[in-house]
Amino acid sequence: MKRKTMFMVSALVLAISLFTATAFASGSGTEGYDAFKDVIRKGGAHDEQRNNATVTGGFTIEVNGEQVKSMSGTAKYNHQDESHAYSGEFDLNVQGIERSARMYGNGETVYWEDRTHGLFYQVIHNGHSDEQEDGKHDSSWQLGKTEEAFLDLLMGDLKQQFTLVRLNNGSATITFDADRADLPLPLQMMAGVAFNKGVNEENLADEDKEWSFTKDIPFFQGVDGAFSFQQNLPKLTDDIAIDRMWVQMTVDAESQVTALSVEWFLSGKDAEGVAHNIRVAGTAEMIDINATVPDAFDPAGKTIELIEVPDHDYNRD
Repeated sequence: MKRKTMFMVSALVLAISLFTATAFASGSGTEGYDAFKDVIRKGGAHDEQRNNATVTGGFTIEVNGEQVKSMSGTAKYNHQDESHAYSGEFDLNVQGIERSARMYGNGETVYWEDRTHGLFYQVIHNGHSDEQEDGKHDSSWQLGKTEEAFLDLLMGDLKQQFTLVRLNNGSATITFDADRADLPLPLQMMAGVAFNKGVNEENLADEDKEWSFTKDIPFFQGVDGAFSFQQNLPKLTDDIAIDRMWVQMTVDAESQVTALSVEWFLSGKDAEGVAHNIRVAGTAEMIDINATVPDAFDPAGKTIELIEVPDHDYNRD
């Protein structure tokens, strides 16, 4: 869905702190895991209650203690009427090169403001209608009995790594914290396979091809791979391990996620035997639910260049 993906590109899981509330009860045993499953079980069942909202947050990727990529910003959306309006602004830093941009959308019309270079664009998509897809697309998903049984089997003793803290405003925080000793070998092996698949030359070449339309746009000069997790990372081949996984989410009384923080540490060696440590951290929060009005773009007096974007770049869930 182009609208959904363009919104995600403008928001890109951007930087913020979790909101605070006073805890009055703490869960033990598997209560945290059960609460986590409840979030997944309900899936997007209550999404229709969030007609509009503001999403803020950010992410950072470090390699051997040096920051290689970061992004922070804010995005607003409104699905309450047929216009599906959204807007967003973000700041990007890739290996010391900084960029800043804003995006505005209303139906099929998308504007992008390159604040770094003072340029304006209208984004045009090839032969695809958001309206046609919106009528067919269902983004909700709910955990069935088979999926739940598989999840229980996969998690095993990791269920004990979840904790639950109930808050006095009816919400709760669910935290998962596990280090290398806690994570079973099958999960470690899966992580190694997934990482190598992500950073192999074929996948990176495919991503370069899909983003080839940006090669002549000033904003993207020098920040190759800005919107890809795999780019700018060393290719690990041996001794790949997850050293720590930490996830914390805040949920409302309906078990809907309103805030999320993640920190993940990975280590391994490249083909030359050089050891690398990778840290990925991100936070996101949804605020002003049903009280958000996206910003509008005023094209008056501005020179606007058209950018034609292939459908396959923005037609992914």
